[in-house]
Amino acid sequence: MKTGIVSMAQVARYDRMDAGFHLAVNEVADQLPALEARLSVDQALALVSAQDTATLQHIAPLLRGSGATRKALLTAAKEYPFIACALLSKNGVAV
Repeated sequence: MKTGIVSMAQVARYDRMDAGFHLAVNEVADQLPALEARLSVDQALALVSAQDTATLQHIAPLLRGSGATRKALLTAAKEYPFIACALLSKNGVAV
């Protein structure tokens, strides 16, 4: 089981209360500034969209609700494109 601390600032920034989301963000927070500087939102989404559904499962913590279909995963990536890229990178996908 993973544990972590979620600040109220982080809750307010992302408007999310689910712990799994915040743990995932905390794991990749150090990568986000570099990705945001290197990629546009469209480039980040293109990188995520190019992945197969099995690979996209790495971004499942970004989902709101259940049902990790490709469509739902890509919707989550549109909401959090840089976090999605960072989660894929953390799991060995070249971004």
